[in-house]
Amino acid sequence: MSSLWCFDLSRVGKLERANDPNEHFEELEWDELEIDGPKPKPVSHHTSVMNGDKMYLFGGITGAVDSNEQFFTLDLNSYKWELLNPKPKDD
Repeated sequence: MSSLWCFDLSRVGKLERANDPNEHFEELEWDELEIDGPKPKPVSHHTSVMNGDKMYLFGGITGAVDSNEQFFTLDLNSYKWELLNPKPKDD
């Protein structure tokens, strides 16, 4: 993942309240975020979930058929990736 983009949905309310929604449409835009830390590889068929101020990313497919079992978290306050190494629970 060489870059991460954000679409700010807080601006959508302006469109809903406007008499002419097209008047504010140009204010909606994608922003590229500057991210620190070890970045995950570009993947498809992955799982991601949000919990509080963190996004978790697990697995996926890199390339044609290479599976990926890495587990990352992105802190949405500091915009920093961290590679997690969860330990299996002892039975």
